[in-house]
Amino acid sequence: FPGSEAFGSSGRSRERDDMPRREFPGGSRSRGGERDDPDRQRAAMAFGGGRRNDRREREDDRARAAAVFGSSSRRREERDEFGGDRRRGDDYGRGPAAPQNVRAEPPSSNWGDDSEDKKSPVAQQKKSAPKLSEEELAAKTDALLKTYLLLENKREAISEIKKLHSPEYLPQVIRKTLVKGYSAEGLKELKLIVGLIKALLAENVVSIENVVEGIEQAVSKHQGRLDHEDAKERSATLKKIGELLEENEVVPVDAELGEGVLEFVFPNRKSSNVEDSGEDKSIDHELLEKIVSSKVRGEELAEMVDVASVQPDFAAVFITRLLEANPVYVCEEAGNSWCGPAEYGALLSKLVGDEEPDAEKLKAQIGVLYAVQAGFNKFEFPRASNGQSLIEKTFMKLYNDDIVAPEAIIEWKDDISDSAGKVSAIVQLSQFVNWLEADDEEDEESE
Repeated sequence: FPGSEAFGSSGRSRERDDMPRREFPGGSRSRGGERDDPDRQRAAMAFGGGRRNDRREREDDRARAAAVFGSSSRRREERDEFGGDRRRGDDYGRGPAAPQNVRAEPPSSNWGDDSEDKKSPVAQQKKSAPKLSEEELAAKTDALLKTYLLLENKREAISEIKKLHSPEYLPQVIRKTLVKGYSAEGLKELKLIVGLIKALLAENVVSIENVVEGIEQAVSKHQGRLDHEDAKERSATLKKIGELLEENEVVPVDAELGEGVLEFVFPNRKSSNVEDSGEDKSIDHELLEKIVSSKVRGEELAEMVDVASVQPDFAAVFITRLLEANPVYVCEEAGNSWCGPAEYGALLSKLVGDEEPDAEKLKAQIGVLYAVQAGFNKFEFPRASNGQSLIEKTFMKLYNDDIVAPEAIIEWKDDISDSAGKVSAIVQLSQFVNWLEADDEEDEESE
């Protein structure tokens, strides 16, 4: 055999050929035209019979499996229904694919059913969620307001306020929002504050009652610290916030507001209310405009007014209107001459003047002082060139000309119904008021 030396001897090949071989049933294997020996035939019969027995057993197993799990054709139908076989490369080893056309059942709308609540994990979680404490609510509110002013994300701030789940705490949220204005660095942050309150109202997260109550709480806390150094700046901030609330129509005109809110946040509404209430009662506005625009002064002017026909608060309304029409009476150093006898002093003395006023006259004199305070507050309390306070000069003129009694000035200072500019006025009038109080104590001791 050619090449036997290279590939092995023929004897070794014959040894392998003599080994029994497994034959397919019914057939024989021969090599090189040689006949199979009896041993090979017996081996073929032995192994071939075993294969036939194994095949029968496998067929029996398949039949039993088909009876239990269904036939292969049924499995093919199921695979077709669920989108066909998965490829080995796609999610191999993760089990059968999920149905593609299975329709989810809609959530139950019967929220009042206790049985549904028991089945719903979300409902269970809401029921089991603990209510936040006052300290936790305050901490979360401070954090969300700080984030809002930093990122200016109004939508996120509203979402966080909703998550508080505490309707009774909403007025405090408004108060804390307003208080953030005290540390605001400019008008932009104040607009952000007012914008958030407006958005909360627009989305019904808070009610107008919540807003009004929050403003009242902020004003109440501010009134409790009027003796602090930053009281003037805080008053100015509240007033500016009030102007922005007015511009954005956040608080309706017909909303019921307390006296403190009107004085510190909406002073314009207060003056309007005073004028409106005066007009309803008996203030003669035609007479008022006639006096303000008239060139007549002194005693002749006083003769034009019948004291019996006007209300005691006519003098306060008159001064308010007079200072609005003549800013020079506030800003110029000699401006206090308007309350002298030769100008409007005679008329004021006729209306409210009395060295020992009764309760009604005393109230009218205090009203005159508040009207003067409001007029100077609009111009931020100007001073003379020598540094003297111009409102102090005006108060002293009213006192020296017996238009207001010292008791009226002292009671004006002690009046707890503080108004816009009251702190600044008291600071500038401190020496004069202290002198009046000391003089009043000396008179009591001498008696």
